[in-house]
Amino acid sequence: GARAEPLLSVRDVRKTYGSFEALKGISFDLMPGETMAVVGESGSGKSTLARALLRLDEPDGGTALWKGRDLFALSPAELYKLRRDLQMVFQDPTQSLNPRMTVYQLISEAWVIHPDILPKAKWRERVAELLVQVGLSAEHMSRYPHQFSGGQRQRIAIARALALEPQLIICDEAVSALDVSVQAQVIELLDRLRREMGIAFIFIAHDLPVVRDFADYVMVMQQGEVVELGTVREVFDTPRQAYTRALLAASLSPDPDAKAGHLASVPAEAADILIPKRSH
Repeated sequence: GARAEPLLSVRDVRKTYGSFEALKGISFDLMPGETMAVVGESGSGKSTLARALLRLDEPDGGTALWKGRDLFALSPAELYKLRRDLQMVFQDPTQSLNPRMTVYQLISEAWVIHPDILPKAKWRERVAELLVQVGLSAEHMSRYPHQFSGGQRQRIAIARALALEPQLIICDEAVSALDVSVQAQVIELLDRLRREMGIAFIFIAHDLPVVRDFADYVMVMQQGEVVELGTVREVFDTPRQAYTRALLAASLSPDPDAKAGHLASVPAEAADILIPKRSH
């Protein structure tokens, strides 16, 4: 059957800072409810891509069609309206959570800005629901951000994004600062939200194992380019690029000898894809 329309269709997105090409023409499609993991080392352009899509940094070229409308061509007012559907969760929630606002104020702020979402009489009840949904409790709403752990603050940031009922959430290294067990909990939470609410995710990480159980597709970036793009299975089971294999090896094992072994055990067929034989 025919595939549905992409939610987001990105073509040839470029971004230059001075003479530095941060994004060298990035293209991908994201379908409704899908999760695309974007993986690469720092400096690979992952966060620049996220910021360009939301026009927090203006891109220098390309198109990003959101349900057929080019995000890059929208006026500030149109973009502002669309921000409802497209939310971002950052690496450090302390930066996005105003320390002088209670959790109730932080979450309900969404409805102050977009009053058509929910009548004021329902706000308290909905804040309570959202807090429970992200694994916190209703009585947390009167507290301030500093009274929470890093993992809890990230849950508040997620609840805040959910308050707008978005169709896409971009998570920019949203679990990188958390310790491993908390990372797993937050990813489990995002996975549940995805299943229950059909939200699409662009999930940016520098670590591959983090995305294995969560993403549908993996896009591997290196120095502003997409070097590999495929389903999670394709990328994890038969990575085509040496760079992807190195990322996998680096993250799979803390033991340096095992890493070397992992890279050495790449089957010859895969190596052939990688290094085209030169005919002299």
